[in-house]
Amino acid sequence: MSEYCRAFARGINCNKHHSIQQVAENAGLDWREARLHLHDDNWQQLLEDNRLSMYEFGSWGVPSYRLLDQNENEVLAVWGQDRLWLVAQKVKELSE
Repeated sequence: MSEYCRAFARGINCNKHHSIQQVAENAGLDWREARLHLHDDNWQQLLEDNRLSMYEFGSWGVPSYRLLDQNENEVLAVWGQDRLWLVAQKVKELSE
């Protein structure tokens, strides 16, 4: 993902086939394998499921963090990069 973001920062047009290949290879992906998935839309249902799940726990944006215990009970749900410290603190508390 960071290579994809870097492509935007560099102004690489990811709508072009050769640009996607460049991004994939820079990310360490095998282009022969990656190109097989270019027109695969199976990800759409996973994305929709994740969006609905995010709304269910009261979040509406990214980055969102949700921490569950071993029984899948919610321990923490926060939104925003500035809350990552809270996630780290809760993980530390639970591991002690």
